[in-house]
Amino acid sequence: MLLALDVGNTQTVVGLFDDDYPPRHTWRLTTVAERTADELALLLRDLLALVGLSPEQVDGAAVSSSVPVVTTTVARMVERWFPVPLVVAGALRPPRRRRP
Repeated sequence: MLLALDVGNTQTVVGLFDDDYPPRHTWRLTTVAERTADELALLLRDLLALVGLSPEQVDGAAVSSSVPVVTTTVARMVERWFPVPLVVAGALRPPRRRRP
């Protein structure tokens, strides 16, 4: 299944797709720029569990975002908690420069 996240300024819409449309499940979350990747993973894992699914059933992820800081958080979340191929449509926040 494909985990799709559409990150907007106020809401994030999450969809879970099998091979066709419409999505198998959809959810709406408040977009919170300060939310960590771990917190977001907890929310998504709980939503999956509510409908009897597990993260292991997700085999790909796609993110569309107009909020760069959240795009970066979602990418980190997928990398750590849903280690599947990820496609990102939107700008990632540039990495912080470390001082020497």
